[in-house]
Amino acid sequence: MKKKLNALAIAAQQKCIDAMDFLSDTNGSDTTEKIGMVVVAVVIVGLLAVAVKTAMPGLFNTMISTAQEKLSGIF
Repeated sequence: MKKKLNALAIAAQQKCIDAMDFLSDTNGSDTTEKIGMVVVAVVIVGLLAVAVKTAMPGLFNTMISTAQEKLSGIF
């Protein structure tokens, strides 16, 4: 009976050690942070584009038409 209890205690202790190893494993966190930063940057740029388009609706059309005129003048 005592041997069985010792075996169970050792097994429980090993499971606890394995769980602590799993929780303290930070392998790959740099990659996750970089992906998160890229996602946040894309969202911020998208929100800025929407804000500019809402505040100045003709800005992009004006920029494109001006660029077309200048390119037509060059070629």
